[in-house]
Amino acid sequence: MTIHNATTSKLANVPTGSTGCSDFGAMAVSGQKAWALKTKSDNSKSNLLIYNNITQSYTSNHIYNNTFGHGNGMTSTTNYIYFACWPQSMKIIRLKKSDLSSRVDITTPTHVTSLAYYGNSQFIVHPNSGGDSTHLYYAIGKNNISGSTGTMQYLSYFYVDISASDFSGYNTGQDIHYDTSTSLLFIPRCKNNNGSILQNKIAVVNLAGSYTTYNNCKCYTPFEVIVVDKSGNSDYTKFEVESLGIDNTRHIVMACNVEGNYTDSFHKITNLTF
Repeated sequence: MTIHNATTSKLANVPTGSTGCSDFGAMAVSGQKAWALKTKSDNSKSNLLIYNNITQSYTSNHIYNNTFGHGNGMTSTTNYIYFACWPQSMKIIRLKKSDLSSRVDITTPTHVTSLAYYGNSQFIVHPNSGGDSTHLYYAIGKNNISGSTGTMQYLSYFYVDISASDFSGYNTGQDIHYDTSTSLLFIPRCKNNNGSILQNKIAVVNLAGSYTTYNNCKCYTPFEVIVVDKSGNSDYTKFEVESLGIDNTRHIVMACNVEGNYTDSFHKITNLTF
């Protein structure tokens, strides 16, 4: 397993402003464009910020009252954005990019804590149950949509082995990203040191590569780990990688929950490309 220490560069801020939506939970990126979801701590309101260029201030935003909850996962396709939110009851939400008031609620077989577009109208989702302390559990699902509602059917399942000592203590899972051009799945994890979150690791898994079996399912092992560690950096009292994607320059862009001399913002890993 190859270990990379990430060099990062701050991009645009993701502000709370007057909305009161302070919890930065998830993002989706397509080229230079990005969408970021922030939610009030009581889940009563969410603010979707749209960035035409992820290096610049947001260009527009949309407020949603009592309909989203905290954003745990987001993913983008050509025409739509998909959200996995808490405490939504066993569903994901689809919004049309050209009309962000056009919504479809998609019922899922389980609660979903993160999701990524897999290609061919299919998605990788992380159910809230099924894994264990050493193996993360994922399903590949496909949507059936009729009008303003839909259902997702799980077609298959797989595991990711995180038993290696590199992941010891990194117990908090975040949103995921799948890159269709390389078949790579990116899985961020963070370490909570008595309430202080400054250390993050991103597992990189090749879903087109070799695998073993675990519980009668395919089981993949990460071949790379990216370390995003801000401990010892006086600019940060918190740096939590919540979500991520690949931009038009093939760099990883991260949604970061930040406290200290900076605030919530996008950050790019500048010393690696995929």
